[in-house]
Amino acid sequence: MVHPIALANAIHPVLAVHGKQLAVGYRNGTVEQPVQQFIGSWDITTGRLVTAVREPVGTVNDLAFSPDGRSLATASYGQGAPRVGLFDTQTGLLRHRLESLSGRIVQLAFSPDGKRLAVGGESGDRAKLSPPVSLWDVATGTRLAKTFHPGSDACSFSFSADGRELAIGCTDGNVRLCDLEDVPDDAILTVRGKKEAWSVAFSRDSETLAVGYDDEAGVDQETLKLWDVRTGKERANLRHGAMVSEVAFMPDGRTLASAGYDKVVKLWDIQTQALLTPLEGHADRIRCLAAAPDGRLLASAGKEKIVRVWDVTTKHEGFQLECDAFVNRIAFAPDSKTLASTDFDGGLVFWDMDTGQRAGQIRDTVTIFALAYAPGGQSLATGNRDGIVRIYDVRKHGEPLNLLGHKGEVRAVAYSADGKTLASCGEDCIVRLWQITTGRELLVFKNLPQKVNSLAFSLDGQTLAAALHDGSVRLWHAAANETRRDD
Repeated sequence: MVHPIALANAIHPVLAVHGKQLAVGYRNGTVEQPVQQFIGSWDITTGRLVTAVREPVGTVNDLAFSPDGRSLATASYGQGAPRVGLFDTQTGLLRHRLESLSGRIVQLAFSPDGKRLAVGGESGDRAKLSPPVSLWDVATGTRLAKTFHPGSDACSFSFSADGRELAIGCTDGNVRLCDLEDVPDDAILTVRGKKEAWSVAFSRDSETLAVGYDDEAGVDQETLKLWDVRTGKERANLRHGAMVSEVAFMPDGRTLASAGYDKVVKLWDIQTQALLTPLEGHADRIRCLAAAPDGRLLASAGKEKIVRVWDVTTKHEGFQLECDAFVNRIAFAPDSKTLASTDFDGGLVFWDMDTGQRAGQIRDTVTIFALAYAPGGQSLATGNRDGIVRIYDVRKHGEPLNLLGHKGEVRAVAYSADGKTLASCGEDCIVRLWQITTGRELLVFKNLPQKVNSLAFSLDGQTLAAALHDGSVRLWHAAANETRRDD
């Protein structure tokens, strides 16, 4: 017996079948003028509507049932943004909304075990790069480390029966086979914000993670968040009010400093989440922030060619350091007596904090984007535009030790608490761990979905955090096994 299913005003229906279940999605408008979507799940044997799901706007591009039929993935596009949702097929309720997607999502596929969802599509503009095919954890709705760039828009894909390979059919006529087992996803925890994650810092007890996020629209109130390192749950949304470019926990263990594009440095009480003091005076966006280890001073800088040094006790500006160019990064030496600053012209300047005068300078030929003192204070690491990590002996100011491996700009460097390991990252979507004494590469985390903007080691030496451009922050065990590489 044939059971007709009436689809009022349906335009280009999209179908998915699992056993006796039939899911149908369509639109009641156009891409330019989208309206609320109705996605229905019918029992094929009776023609009875079982579940109704409603997406806010857009045209439905694809639907996919999980292997057990308990989840339905939906891909839609509307108001200039892609949307992927994971719904409960019994209740029709949304379980997870996948964030930070790009392009037009036109393909969905569950892995055979139902634990992963592959998401891919097209750019919608031939002048733009094709969006990557990304993998997502179905249980948590978070993006996994593995991301594939097939080189052209993905028009179809399918998992192998054992779930170890993903075949991607592309609009250039090629089919690409991707090995899903070649690089293990070693992240022990992933937390995710709505926009790009620009800065990350651990609390003194290593139990809380502070993350600064972008706010390109100027209205987002979720640009500064505190996360529980053990559970991955959000502890607080501090609402800085603008893009937060840098965060730093103060040595007292009770105060967090944040700096951003609103030209203000803000001090927060971690326990009460109350705003303590705004430090005002910058005339332009603040790009970097550093707290002196002895807790007396706080420095901030940006596009003004000035480093402002604040007295933490009085909450007033103590003095200014006149720089030669826009300042990229600043860092206090462990003894708090020296501040190092880098600028767009390749200058690395050392400042005496007692006099406010220059104590030394190193001139490089490329822009320096990242800066970090070793815990002992004898060496300083820089990340550079040419992809080289340089380690300087600050006592001699001689030729640096060059660490080679990155392709593209190195955006962040961070020393482990014991000073034996240096982490680096950049636009090549790779985090590398180096042994300081030999310059040998210890560990590599590859296939990250986006470039890495910031790195931080926990003070207990157990965890490394990386802030990614897709809004996620990944945490790994920092105790690297020197015999293992994630190649």
